[in-house]
Amino acid sequence: MQIVIIGGGRSINDGLPRLKKELKGKFVIATNYAYKYFPFTVLCFCDYKFYKEEKDNIESFPLLIANKTQFSGRRIKNPNMIYLPVNPSVYTRDLSKGVYKGLTGIFSLSIAIYLLDQIKDKKKEIFLLGMDFGCIKKDEDKTINEIPVTEDINKVNKKYLINKKYRAITHFYDKELTHRGSGKIDYYYSHSAYNMYKCYNDIRDIKIWNVSPKSRIPNFEKIDYPTFFNLLEPIKYNQNKLRKFIREKLEYLSFKTGF
Repeated sequence: MQIVIIGGGRSINDGLPRLKKELKGKFVIATNYAYKYFPFTVLCFCDYKFYKEEKDNIESFPLLIANKTQFSGRRIKNPNMIYLPVNPSVYTRDLSKGVYKGLTGIFSLSIAIYLLDQIKDKKKEIFLLGMDFGCIKKDEDKTINEIPVTEDINKVNKKYLINKKYRAITHFYDKELTHRGSGKIDYYYSHSAYNMYKCYNDIRDIKIWNVSPKSRIPNFEKIDYPTFFNLLEPIKYNQNKLRKFIREKLEYLSFKTGF
């Protein structure tokens, strides 16, 4: 089985417009605003503010997975939403101590690994789309990885492509949509991508591909979109059956761990 996780990184533009067609019928986890642009199986998000702003658009979706901590004390009852607690510092593959971590891309990756552990397929793969952990430099002949994490943020900003509002172009949809995370790269360049993802380094039975050659995340093998399209299997899944599978496994987990 293959699972595709869609982030918001600008590298997704390299796969358009073919990407929209190729993802139809696949097992797709959309994160945050990616739901507006691609077919998906389930939508994941960690920020209550996102839900509040997008509620009218997403509350009727057949399956949502949210960060339980962000909804604590809020009287929101949605039968289509599964609430899972986040563990910001510890990754457990069986999610017994919560879902690592409070970033939606990592949150979704932890869930995808857990779901693949519940099936018997010999071949298990996860494709990370738009997981750039930064943005594209003005000088695109050099890779993003060459920017040291400790470099002054103001100097870093000057090296990047900017939009009409003088914000760094961070998302593939920047020309159409602006939200509070748009143009903000301080978080990424003040943290080590390697350290944030290193908990997955020992996973060998699931192949994790990073479909972003310029991604600042070095932990997974990087490939381009032509390679991704070649690796994507032609099988199409019944989306309702997939959602039932996800719900059963995660609701069981919630019951088992007292979530």
